[in-house]
Amino acid sequence: MLTSTDAEQLGYYSTRFNRLRVNRSYGIAPHKPILLLTVIHLIKSREIETNRIFLSQQLIKSFLETWLYLGSETHNPEISLPFFILEVINFGTLYLVLDSERS
Repeated sequence: MLTSTDAEQLGYYSTRFNRLRVNRSYGIAPHKPILLLTVIHLIKSREIETNRIFLSQQLIKSFLETWLYLGSETHNPEISLPFFILEVINFGTLYLVLDSERS
């Protein structure tokens, strides 16, 4: 059962997803939606269990697999692009963490 806090958070992210913009200068660039779908999939499969998302081999592999189905042939499937842009649009905060600093 959803708490009122859960419902508020779902509402917030639902609004953010609906307002998510994609670059259309060379056709629709689906980097952000594909990254978000990849993260949702990894959370559902319990491969991501915290609110920290690392640019791991599993994330890259899953992103590229999702790109095969939903990506664009006119765009490079570069996973780093949506990480930066999602911070710029205030969707999250990007931190540089070396492998040795992960916890």
